Amino acid sequence: MHIKSGNDRIVMILPKQGFVLKIARFSFKKFKKLLSLVWEYLINEKMKKVVGEYGGLIEYLSVHSLHSIYENLRERRFYKKTKHPFFWPTWFSFCGIVNIQPYAHKVLEFKTETEKGIWFLQCQALTEMYCWESNHSWSCGNFCVDENGQARMLDYGAWSIGFLIEKYGDRLLKELRPDLNLSDNEIEKLQHESASSRERWQENRLDFLKFIRST
Repeated sequence: MHIKSGNDRIVMILPKQGFVLKIARFSFKKFKKLLSLVWEYLINEKMKKVVGEYGGLIEYLSVHSLHSIYENLRERRFYKKTKHPFFWPTWFSFCGIVNIQPYAHKVLEFKTETEKGIWFLQCQALTEMYCWESNHSWSCGNFCVDENGQARMLDYGAWSIGFLIEKYGDRLLKELRPDLNLSDNEIEKLQHESASSRERWQENRLDFLKFIRST
């Protein structure tokens, strides 16, 4: 068994058993923050306006206090809704406290900055720059390679991921190259696609974020 600890979740990796547990982190400090936010919402009109922009109190707390639990819940919801093969399966979620996924035998790991740069260049081009809305989700360590040599996303609880995979998932599954075996011409084409998409992404970014929060 291996244990990895992040800001929001603790991951217990059980290779012999063939699965992984993602456990939401929730400390006494976060509980105090939760109570403080709810109290401020009840007595402060300005706070109610801010919360309204998020779509409601639950949505606001999911971002600012209960993030780890909602991240687990969103992963299960995204996978259950789409069953998209770009997502590594989330078998089960116990109220967002614990998620269960199958064990991934080969997690991506690039050692040089050049390799990491080529990987993220692909993600930029294939999502028309929208991977930047949750860029940590697109780091190479958040992907494994399946038996067909295709990249599969392991953690996908960020707000924007569900929408992005519905829109770009088929292309990502088909064209994202975890082996980085790209010619100079292919890299140049990706650079051109990223550059041409950047301005549109910047122009539409606020509308996109409002749309994501409303879904």
